Amino acid sequence: MLGLARPSAAQQGLPDALVTKSAEFSESEKGTIRAYVDEHISGLSSGDALQVKRARNALTEPLLRSTAPPSQSFRTEYAAVLLPKLQPLAKDKNDVPAVNAVRIAGVLGTKSAVDMALEALADPRPGVRVEAARSVGLAISTARGLRASLLPRQASEALDGLDQQITREIGERKDPRVLDAMMEALDDAMKVGNDKLEGVQAKAAGIMLKAVHAMAGVPATPAAQNPTLAKATDSLIRVLTNQPVQIQQPSVREAAGVAGDVVAMIVRRIDSPEGIPAAERPDLALIAGQCERIVQRAATVLGSASRAYKLEELLLAGDQDAKFKTAAGEMFTDLIHKPFEMPADRYPRQP
Repeated sequence: MLGLARPSAAQQGLPDALVTKSAEFSESEKGTIRAYVDEHISGLSSGDALQVKRARNALTEPLLRSTAPPSQSFRTEYAAVLLPKLQPLAKDKNDVPAVNAVRIAGVLGTKSAVDMALEALADPRPGVRVEAARSVGLAISTARGLRASLLPRQASEALDGLDQQITREIGERKDPRVLDAMMEALDDAMKVGNDKLEGVQAKAAGIMLKAVHAMAGVPATPAAQNPTLAKATDSLIRVLTNQPVQIQQPSVREAAGVAGDVVAMIVRRIDSPEGIPAAERPDLALIAGQCERIVQRAATVLGSASRAYKLEELLLAGDQDAKFKTAAGEMFTDLIHKPFEMPADRYPRQP
C-alpha cells in the first residue's frame, strides 16, 4: 500500500544487532542512530524525487526488516531521534516532504508517531490527510507481527482520534479520497485479533458501523463515496466471517441494521428524480449484494436462518427496480424482527 522498499545493498544501514537490541543503548549506539537519521533526513525536503524516495526508504528500512525485526527498545530510541525531525516536515508548505514525513510516522508506529499522524488528519491538504489516515491504520496493524508498537489502550485512543476526524470528514464532505483512506485504516485495525490487541477489532468495527450509517443517511449520497461504501461493507463481511467472531452480539445486530441503512439509501436513489445512472449501477449493485451478505452472515452468527433477496442481481438488471424495492422491503421486514429487532421506523415502507 505504501510502496516502501528496502534500500540497495550498497547503501549503509544500521547493524542488525543494534536494531534488535532489547537492552538500554549506550551513548555510542545512540550516536550511531543520530548519525544515520541526520544522514538521510535532508533528502525528504530535497525537491528531487529520487532523493526523496531514497531518504524515505533509508529511514524506514530498519523498521521493515523481516529477518531482524526491530525491538521495542530500538523503536522507542529511533522515534526519539527521528520524530523531532519529522514533525516540522509534516507541516511543510510543500506537499512532498509533508506526505513523506507522515508516511514514515506510520511505519514508526509509536504512540508519539501516531499522535503526529492524528494531528495531520486536520491538515487542509487532502493528500496529507490521506497519508495520515493510512499511517494510523499501519501503526495499529503492526500488532499482527511479532512485536506490536502500541499497547491496547494506545491503539484504542488512536481509534478515538480517527473516529473524530471521520465524523468531521463526513459532515463537511471534503474529499472522498480521505474518507476512503480512513476506512482503510479501520480495516487495518479490524484485522488485528484479540490475541494481539484486545478489543481493537471490535472498536474499529463499531466506528466503521457508525461511519457507514452516517454516509447512508446523507440525503444525496455522492457517487464518489461508492468505492468507500464497497470497501466498508466488504470489511464488515470479513469481520462477521472470522472464526471466532470477535464482536459482541449487539454489534452483530447493528451490522445487519447498517446494511439495511445502505439498502434504504439505494432505494432513495431509485426514487429520486435522477434515478440511478447506468454507469453507477454496477457499483451500487455490488454494494447491495454485500449488504445482503452482511445480513445473511449476521443471522447465522445470531443462530437464525437466513434467506436470499437477490439484491445485486435485481439492481444490476436495470429494468427490475420495482422488484428490487420489493426485495428490499422484505429485508427491512426481517430486520425489524428477531434476531435483529431494529426499530420499526428505521427503514422506509415498501409497497
